[in-house]
Amino acid sequence: AGPRDMAAGKLVVARRTGGDKFDLPAGEGVGGAIAAELDAMQGALLAAAEARLSDGTRETDSYAEMADALAAAEGAGSGGAGLFLVPWFDDAAAEKSIKDETK
Repeated sequence: AGPRDMAAGKLVVARRTGGDKFDLPAGEGVGGAIAAELDAMQGALLAAAEARLSDGTRETDSYAEMADALAAAEGAGSGGAGLFLVPWFDDAAAEKSIKDETK
């Protein structure tokens, strides 16, 4: 807050997460107003992160289905296939095979 802001009785605020500059009244309630703005920014960032996670997560029914999707993404040059939710069963031989194939 600079001297012109104080003389005008307001603060000019700009979000680092994007958007236009806006004014907040300087005075007793400025702390609460800033806290509310920070809460709103955090909520928007969380919603965006959850949407990216949801959009980038694929559910498959088998390892073979996941392997095919990975190969297709690699062949398309997409730069990444995302995250996969694949059924898991505790089988040492299957685990070794997956590790060998994905090195």
